[in-house]
Amino acid sequence: AHPLVLAIDNIQWANEETLAIINSIVRDPSHQRIFVVGILRDDPDGFQSTRQRSMVEKWGNNATIHRIQLQNLETESNTQQLLARLFRTDLTGMDELTDLIHTATKGNMLSVDQALSWLQEDGSLSFREHPGKWSIKIKEDRPSLNTKERILSLVSSLPKDQYDILQCLVCCGFEIDANLVLHIGTQSTVDLVVKKLSLEGLLYRYESGGVSFTHEMLHEVLYHSLPKKERTYRHYRLARQLWKRLDLQSIDEFMLCSIVKNFQVGQEHLSDDIRERLAIARLCLSSAKIAVRMGIFLEAQEYLSFGRQLLGDRRWRDDYDLCLDLFGASAEIAFCTIRLDDVNNLVEETIANARSYRDTLQVRTTKVCTIGTKGHPADAIVYACDVLNELGISISLKPTLLHVKRALLKTKLLLQGKSDDMIRRLPLMDDPERLAAMKIMSVIFTYCFAFNPRMAPLLAHEMIRQTLLYGISPMSSFGFVLYGAMLSRSLGHNQEGYRYGKLALSIIQNNFYADVWLARVSAIYYVGIFGWRNRFVDALEHIEIARRECLRVGDTEFAMRVANISIICRGDVVTLTDLANSLQFIRNEAQFYDDRFITLMILPSMFMVLSLTGKKDAFLAEATSLPRFSKTEAHYGFSLWAALAQMQVSYLFGEYEDAYCHSRDCASMLPLLRQGIGAPGDAALPYFYDGLTNLALARRKKGLPALRHLIRAKAGLRSVRELARKSAPINYLGKAYLLEAEIKAYERRDLLAFSLYTSSISLSHDGGFFIGTALAKERTGKFFANRQENEMASKFLTDAISAYRDCGAHAKAEHLKQEVRRFIG
Repeated sequence: AHPLVLAIDNIQWANEETLAIINSIVRDPSHQRIFVVGILRDDPDGFQSTRQRSMVEKWGNNATIHRIQLQNLETESNTQQLLARLFRTDLTGMDELTDLIHTATKGNMLSVDQALSWLQEDGSLSFREHPGKWSIKIKEDRPSLNTKERILSLVSSLPKDQYDILQCLVCCGFEIDANLVLHIGTQSTVDLVVKKLSLEGLLYRYESGGVSFTHEMLHEVLYHSLPKKERTYRHYRLARQLWKRLDLQSIDEFMLCSIVKNFQVGQEHLSDDIRERLAIARLCLSSAKIAVRMGIFLEAQEYLSFGRQLLGDRRWRDDYDLCLDLFGASAEIAFCTIRLDDVNNLVEETIANARSYRDTLQVRTTKVCTIGTKGHPADAIVYACDVLNELGISISLKPTLLHVKRALLKTKLLLQGKSDDMIRRLPLMDDPERLAAMKIMSVIFTYCFAFNPRMAPLLAHEMIRQTLLYGISPMSSFGFVLYGAMLSRSLGHNQEGYRYGKLALSIIQNNFYADVWLARVSAIYYVGIFGWRNRFVDALEHIEIARRECLRVGDTEFAMRVANISIICRGDVVTLTDLANSLQFIRNEAQFYDDRFITLMILPSMFMVLSLTGKKDAFLAEATSLPRFSKTEAHYGFSLWAALAQMQVSYLFGEYEDAYCHSRDCASMLPLLRQGIGAPGDAALPYFYDGLTNLALARRKKGLPALRHLIRAKAGLRSVRELARKSAPINYLGKAYLLEAEIKAYERRDLLAFSLYTSSISLSHDGGFFIGTALAKERTGKFFANRQENEMASKFLTDAISAYRDCGAHAKAEHLKQEVRRFIG
């Protein structure tokens, strides 16, 4: 790829969404050939908020940052040196020029070029070809060289009506929409002023009718030249003028947001008339909805904050419904922008003032998300179930296998005889309580995988039941895709699972097209259904698209969950170098959004990368040792992946007793996860490495202990074969053949073993498995080494070392190299 230089000026004026994008670019370790140049004013007042400044300061945490502090020229001597370089002369006898430039620019290097240009324009500075020197002759009546004074001098000569229109344009912003221009005054007057100001070089008019100032500094000087009180009054007057012309039958969304922004700046001039304040607060709520739809969440938050402020201390008495809507929307936006403390305050005030439990459902749903994001998913599940109980929906917090089987059977009976078309044509769900219940159930699913896997079938059943009883909603698609994923991954009913996955996508695309739910449904579909029918590597691109779509619509929490699942699915189908880059990026994002759940969940993958690569990266060092959880803490998802990662690493480095201990931990959790939606990613890995570990121990033992290990290895083989039968064979046959080859080699059926080894190498390569291919070559080489066929052993072991190095497993390659020396010298 070609290198890219990205230069961004005036970063201090960027909104937080833009800063988040820049942050993502800067902190992504895969962006090795991007050079970002950010220009900003290094003073606190330049930033719109302290949060913006802290976001910029965080960039240096995980990227190479060079800060270049550009100071003003302190003395005339410094200015003279700069001018000498510009003119390529020693400027002897031109002290007057140095003094003039230094005084006018106050040592600001960026203003020197403009000042020299103005001196040339008014004839004070000229170049004489004979004798080839610059000459300076200061005119007494020349215009000021100070940028601010020169701009103000230029506009002060305008007639009053034109000056007023210019100031209105200034208050509208740097770029002004065509519709907004038309509402500032009479069209003929505005056109005349804009034309004259364009000729003066102050404005630029677009073909669409919109205008912009020719330079940001010009706009800034004109804006701040107004006294603060006059400036805020102009904003207030402009807002009232636009509001008066607003067509409520055909609302111009841009105009509506402009009205609210101008009222916000000019709020000190608002009257105490409660009816007017309530009306403006309603405009704030409408503008916030527009901003959310456009993905501008921080702007939406400002509108909502202004709306709440307008209502004052009597807000819950003056207009209860409006206040309820403002606080509910504010809590959701505060959660999307990771202001979790604000969420708690908004939720508590709403609950304290609500007239009924029903009125608190929106904020209680947001509270469920907040509890989980703060690193307490188990508590989020408990709180959510309490809310569902109040709505008449009972879901057991400690479901048994019987609960799971009953839920799956009842779901099957509910859907029996119902075609996809019949389900899509169900009436719309309009009961607020049912809608809130559906949303809460879809939220807590993300926590069930790690903390309460058996709850997933119960949630899917209840969401489908609510849909069939009360009508279809965007969340209905989530219930169907969950059910489809369970059918595919847990029960092996691929065709049925695929049907309900496609039904879920069609519901959200054809009935609603709600972006946030489309992103969620797509993620579950490609992880749990598509990835079960196709090569794992083919699903990765779709999963990444779903993650980005979640971010686009502001669903940061689910985006982080998808990122974690993506890491698990990547497993062995990307190189360890790529996996390390992805882990670092996701770890950075999790820290940026303060998502402690994801920070914990990616530790097993970090441990595996650290162990196999031998890298000394600081971020990987966090996974040197993995935390352990007691059974009462029920952190099933993390505990399973931690045990699996440790079992895999221990086996690959020949520590078979340790691998066996970790395999026992895996075995205790797998049945529980299979009774839920099933583990994402390569479901064969626990059985595969358990089988290999038991065979390694069987070779070291004799009699009954060896037989027990062999029986367990064969049980693992049966499980891997079953997965290959129920899903895409290409994902599992390589492992099945390698494990079977090891069993046949143990039983001394060498000819059959060799045939299985070669098939395993070929199938693992075709499936896109890097470690799997290298391991198959390693085991084949050791098979020949045990037969004293050193030439063949050397060939396969050398290929295995190269394969490990190619995928980034340098520590494992070095370990195998040392083993080869012991095997065959």
